[in-house]
Amino acid sequence: MNETHKNKFKLYSIAIICTMLWGSAIPTIKLGYDVFNIMPSATADKLFFAGVRFFGAGLLILVPYFFFHKEIQLTRKLCKNSLILGFIQTAGQYFFMYIGLAYTTGVNASVFNAVGTLLYVVLAWIVYRDEKLSKLKLIGCIIGFSGILLNNLATQKMGILSFKGDGFIIISNICVAVGFLYSKHSVKNSDPFLLTGIQMGIGGFILLASGLFLGGRLPTITFGGLILLLYLMVVSSVAFSLWTLLLRDYSASLVGMFNFLTPVFGTIFSYILSIFGFLNETSAFTPYTILAIICSAAGILLSSLKTQNDEM
Repeated sequence: MNETHKNKFKLYSIAIICTMLWGSAIPTIKLGYDVFNIMPSATADKLFFAGVRFFGAGLLILVPYFFFHKEIQLTRKLCKNSLILGFIQTAGQYFFMYIGLAYTTGVNASVFNAVGTLLYVVLAWIVYRDEKLSKLKLIGCIIGFSGILLNNLATQKMGILSFKGDGFIIISNICVAVGFLYSKHSVKNSDPFLLTGIQMGIGGFILLASGLFLGGRLPTITFGGLILLLYLMVVSSVAFSLWTLLLRDYSASLVGMFNFLTPVFGTIFSYILSIFGFLNETSAFTPYTILAIICSAAGILLSSLKTQNDEM
């Protein structure tokens, strides 16, 4: 296997693992609301839930990192970048997402999340001069977005747009795009795992404090709920760390294209959990889901092809 194929294998394998983990988190969070008895309108409880998840995820990264690394340099630049990312990528993204989801439909959120991926690719082209928005990447974006849009519109109906719902989801996706772009800038001279752990701990603390301030809590705590919460912590710590590693080594726009797979994996895992009786979303998986998978894969493959004016 030559160096080019090794690089592509690393990109594809890690990116798919990350999107699978993020996709599995979508139905797991819904399951968590049931397990912890968090009501749909209980915004404070949701923020508290998110805060515990991400603060714990930060600890899962930092505790073993400090244990295995005897000499660690916490530079002013690293602390500044971690603080900015903590506010934007973790606290900002999930603050607006968790509130927005309470006031919009699942299909609206999925569509706007796909729009967020398009925004991310375009911003990468604007911000970084070495990013090339070739015709193949543009076509890949359109195909990937079309698959997500068709899958959601074919199975459900768009809800009435609202600022507190859809507006907050859009703001959340702006935080995602800006956060990932800033991560690529920040990780150039930093350890991706240390950067991710600190920023996630900061962001998780902000969410946790916000939830507590608003009176948030976990109404019902069970052993199964704690295992579920631990899984969500592992998902966040592993996926965000590996994704930051990819942003360091690959084109930001190409890495961002894989985000189209996250809602597809979310639909698949929702269907699997429904089969085993944990959720009631068996109708979510349809032939259009398979089409969405094909469109997302085709969009990613097109975007990864080299042309004379495009580099990987």
